[in-house]
Amino acid sequence: MRVPTARSCRARAGAKGAALIVWFVAVSALAQSSAAAAQTVPETGVPVIYRGQEIVRIYRGVGNIGPAERARMATARLDQFVRDSSFDATRVTVRHGESFSELVYDDRVLGVITDEDAQAVGRPRAEFAQQVRDRLVYVVTSTREEFSVWSIVMGAAWTALATGILGVLLWLLARVRRRVHRRVDTWFERLSVPAAEAAAFRRTRLGSMAHGTVAVAAAAAAVALAAVWVQVVLQVLPWSRPLARLIYRYMSEPIRALWFGLLGYVPSLFYLGVIALITFLLLRVLHVVFREIEAGHIRLVSFPADWAEPTYKLVRTLLLAVAFVGAFPYIPGSQTPAFQGISLFLGLLVSLSSSSALSNIIAGTILTYTRAFKVGDIVRIGETFGEVTVKRLLATHVRTYKNVVVSIPNSLILATQVLNYTTLAAERGLVAHTSVTIGYDAPWRKVHELLIAAALKTEGVLENPSPFVLQTALNDFSVTYEINAFVSSPFALPRTYSTLHAKIQEGFNEAGVEIMSPNYLALRDGNQATTPRHHLPPDYVAPAFRLRDTSSPDYSRMST
Repeated sequence: MRVPTARSCRARAGAKGAALIVWFVAVSALAQSSAAAAQTVPETGVPVIYRGQEIVRIYRGVGNIGPAERARMATARLDQFVRDSSFDATRVTVRHGESFSELVYDDRVLGVITDEDAQAVGRPRAEFAQQVRDRLVYVVTSTREEFSVWSIVMGAAWTALATGILGVLLWLLARVRRRVHRRVDTWFERLSVPAAEAAAFRRTRLGSMAHGTVAVAAAAAAVALAAVWVQVVLQVLPWSRPLARLIYRYMSEPIRALWFGLLGYVPSLFYLGVIALITFLLLRVLHVVFREIEAGHIRLVSFPADWAEPTYKLVRTLLLAVAFVGAFPYIPGSQTPAFQGISLFLGLLVSLSSSSALSNIIAGTILTYTRAFKVGDIVRIGETFGEVTVKRLLATHVRTYKNVVVSIPNSLILATQVLNYTTLAAERGLVAHTSVTIGYDAPWRKVHELLIAAALKTEGVLENPSPFVLQTALNDFSVTYEINAFVSSPFALPRTYSTLHAKIQEGFNEAGVEIMSPNYLALRDGNQATTPRHHLPPDYVAPAFRLRDTSSPDYSRMST
């Protein structure tokens, strides 16, 4: 801080700034300095601001006058002394007592600096009182200079110069903007687009985004230049200088607070860097290990290769959680009540809204380690039959044979029976089976032959192991036969079943064996056979009803 000497102050004869210290000390003298009942305020204190610049901060009250009232009275008293042309700042001196210091103008006590006032700023009382006196003298001198004719003329000149410079810069900015727009158009024309389509291409979304970005950047630069011009003009004119200082203080204080806050967090940033580095290295090592396990280069007992990827994701999540817990105390602002309140709110929100998601995640993890199915398997989950295409922690996607993708929550799968048609299909084969009911009049060996022949004619059925037939039930009017055939493609089961049923119908019709499925009731005399007509003999005639009188001795027959 530049402090003018007594000689220069007397020459300038502008002791208007002494009013601030006059207020500060006069209030103490008038408030009975012997009653040292000081009031406390926050550590930041109450600033005394005159013409946009801070003079001093008041941290304690005097008597029954609080710090805020002292600051208000100081500003009013300072303004009075600045307007008093007879006030001579060089005649303001400091007189030290045993427990206080007095600011004196000639023989008039302007105010008192107590030990409590000095202790609030952490400085000796004598040094603090002298500093306040010098600051007041400087304010008065600089205020007189601001309103001098020469200062006003120079301010007007600086205003004109700043306005001219602003106009030139805006003109240059407009030219630069037009040139950049032309460069963008030229760049589009050099792309692999015909010249006739260049104009239309420039009107596409990509071209609009490029031109819009240039326009926004130019507008931001123009606004920044205008803001600098306003600040300069307000600063050079004495009437608007308090507003300029106020704007500067409002802009600089947040930046200063952020900067010093960032510097204060530098040690914590080193801790965060070390934690991040260790976590990164561990994740890289785990990724390499589990990738080798998945590829089969590393084999572990009772640990299938398909467990490698989900296990890596689970371990990675746990490691990141541990790293976050260790790094949380060193995150900037983590100890503030606002940060803790937000963390508590987010935790409560997650706990209340993610119960179903958490159950699906747990179910997905259980399904992974129970090896119920994997991607590519043909499964039946409830009423859904198809191929597993996606397997995630929350849901599993199944593509049906009709090419429809069904998303099933893992919690539902865990509570549902899962039929896997692929697990043993490659090693032992998958058995496709279906049942028919045939009347007792058909020889069972003949039925076995027809069913096996129909299975061998079905596309996708393996000859080895050969199909076989089981007689599963002897019903009241029919026998249930089950044909079992090994197939090679689980996903083709619907088509295989359809073809197998067609071959069974065709074979039985050709052999003249009627299929009684599920039930068939007929009066054989007088009824047409159920075999398709083109499989019946050419001379086939539906039998007529026959009536027989069993009461006559010769059982004479009457025919209708």
